[in-house]
Amino acid sequence: LKAPISINSTMEIEEHGLSYFNRLPVETVERQLRKVCNIKENEKIWKLVDNRRVQVEDPKIGTCYEPLKSKYYQYIDYLDSYSKINLNLFKKFLSSYFSKVKSVAAFHPLFGQENIFTHGDFRAKTKEGKNFQTFFKSGQFRGLGVINKFKRTEMTTPIVAR
Repeated sequence: LKAPISINSTMEIEEHGLSYFNRLPVETVERQLRKVCNIKENEKIWKLVDNRRVQVEDPKIGTCYEPLKSKYYQYIDYLDSYSKINLNLFKKFLSSYFSKVKSVAAFHPLFGQENIFTHGDFRAKTKEGKNFQTFFKSGQFRGLGVINKFKRTEMTTPIVAR
């Protein structure tokens, strides 16, 4: 194969995945956010200040964890207050989260592995100039993704008390 190589991938979260996320305890989500930001539990960070060792806050807390946590709280607070999903707040949280993760597996703790379907295709040209394409998938497709379902039906998801 020769360049350019094109890889297109789509990850769909089922409606059950969104319900799963909405019912997660806040502590579980915060733990996953710390993991994505590579902040180890109870790890002390030391810095030399004026020839003394002093304990300091992990800089990743302010640059990664706090912004993610803030967007999550905006979303979940709206959900708790109005008993409906604000897609704009959900998109802001998910976009920020997506920019920090290293693999699709980081979505499993938030939405449940069984609620995520990934599929796509891989395209390139052979050395002889012929088109090459193959497809891939992971998970079991069981219906429309959450966002597509909302767009098509313009409905709000029934909320289950956490």
